[in-house]
Amino acid sequence: MSSLKKWWHDLKHVHSKVLQKVVQRLYNNLSTLRGRKENGYRVGTLKWKAPGEYRRFTYSQSGFKLKNTGGRTRLWLSKLGGIPLTFHRDLPDDAEIKTVTVKQEPTGKWYAILKREPSSER
Repeated sequence: MSSLKKWWHDLKHVHSKVLQKVVQRLYNNLSTLRGRKENGYRVGTLKWKAPGEYRRFTYSQSGFKLKNTGGRTRLWLSKLGGIPLTFHRDLPDDAEIKTVTVKQEPTGKWYAILKREPSSER
């Protein structure tokens, strides 16, 4: 990944876990296309997306924090900064967030999807 960052300088402004998830998505998509082609389906090719067209990115394990500043919870994302949050349901106090996906809907609004570790007490 570091040689790619040397070649494409803008990647230095993206958190390493986000880049890893992008590569993982690309690999999974290519594997799926290859599998479908081997099973006799006609498949096309993946389309290049310019950086401005990329509408979803994921932080896994690190690069994010929930911070309570001034009575308001903010999501802090590495290399991006703090983002105010409005929860559509309460987050338990003991919740340990494992993954954060930031996604832009067709309406243009951005949303953060917080995934926590499943509770062992059920």
